[in-house]
Amino acid sequence: MRLPSIRQRVARALLAALLGWGLLAVPLVGLVLHQAVDAVLDSTMQESTEILYALVQPLAQDNAGPLRIMPPSPHDERLVWQVISARGAVQARSVRSPAEPLAAGAAAGFTARTTQDGTAWRVYSIRVDDGGAMLHVAQRLADRKQQQMQVALVSLGTALLLGLFTSVWLGRRVRRELLPLLRMADAVQRHDPWLGGQLPPADRAELVPIRDAVMALGERLSKLVERERAFSAHAAHTLRTPLAGMDVQLAVALQESSPQARPRLLRTRDALARLNLVLIALLNLFRSDRRPQRQAVDVAALITHWPLVGLDVVVEQHAVLQADPELLTAALFNLLDNAQRYGATHATVRVLPGTDGVILRVQDDGPGIEAARLAQLQGAIDSPQQDRPADAALGLGLTLAAGVARAHQGRLRLLPCERGGCIEMSFLATAPVQAGTRRDA
Repeated sequence: MRLPSIRQRVARALLAALLGWGLLAVPLVGLVLHQAVDAVLDSTMQESTEILYALVQPLAQDNAGPLRIMPPSPHDERLVWQVISARGAVQARSVRSPAEPLAAGAAAGFTARTTQDGTAWRVYSIRVDDGGAMLHVAQRLADRKQQQMQVALVSLGTALLLGLFTSVWLGRRVRRELLPLLRMADAVQRHDPWLGGQLPPADRAELVPIRDAVMALGERLSKLVERERAFSAHAAHTLRTPLAGMDVQLAVALQESSPQARPRLLRTRDALARLNLVLIALLNLFRSDRRPQRQAVDVAALITHWPLVGLDVVVEQHAVLQADPELLTAALFNLLDNAQRYGATHATVRVLPGTDGVILRVQDDGPGIEAARLAQLQGAIDSPQQDRPADAALGLGLTLAAGVARAHQGRLRLLPCERGGCIEMSFLATAPVQAGTRRDA
């Protein structure tokens, strides 16, 4: 199961916060802008009316002459005006003003009016004289709404762009702030408590307890390793001594046995030798403090005296591997022993060049492994032990070989073959040597 990402969770939370802020802010900003624009437009109408007041007083008289209409303006008038006489007649007006009075009566201040052509107006009126003449300055409500909408769109667009910029900036900022965590993870991955190294100092206060916990864990593991080393040394001495004594007794028994009992004693001694090899390999491989002691290992010479009765082993393109001889013995012996136990009579060992080292390939003429089972075993080899399914038991041979390959920074691979089984172990940093030999068991 894929674990959630802190960066993605923070980014989603930030995006949700921005969207929530936008949904809450849009109505409020719209209301504020509507009122603000209304106030600005009304103030403009008032100021325009006050400017016109001094100019239109002569036009407000009933005897001022015929109706005066201002000449057409070179631009679309947003504000229109009218001068109404005391009798309620239009004495003068701007070219875009309706012919009928914009407001009824002699009330001053703001009013709303819809003329006969269906146009809605916002009107501001003031008295021109004591006789009841009025000056009306008006603006179409449609024009006011259009201006309000333009202001709202510009404001909201600016807010969205600012929110997008903030989101991108904060996203990059979050990624940059997570870099110390990634560096700490890389340092922990490369940290080896058995080498006595120290993790680099934490770059952030939140990482200090993590660093301290990892260092404390390393110290506990080091103490555990020391106990395992003592146990391994004791176990090796305790188990190998009786095995050596048993081998001596069998050698003596072979000298004193009858010809009829000799084959049985030989098989017993071979089994004891195999048991001794497996025991040594297990002790060397599963000691937690053990690191591969790389040296030049001749593969052909390594298997010359192995008790593999009935299995013909051929070493082709024989090379000297830079590997731990005891660990290599454990892996190779168990692979060949598995092949023999499953019916193989012939096995070929090849050393081939790899991408960054060499590959040790073991191929036998046994029954092989079915494709489905092969994929299942390979998945188990490549998975951590705690994640392996219960039905993917590898057995001792494959477990040893996989552990040895990992100890040499390599990998164990099970390859499909037309006939028999084929297994590869990769080893890092090896040097091939020209030679060839054959070992007949």
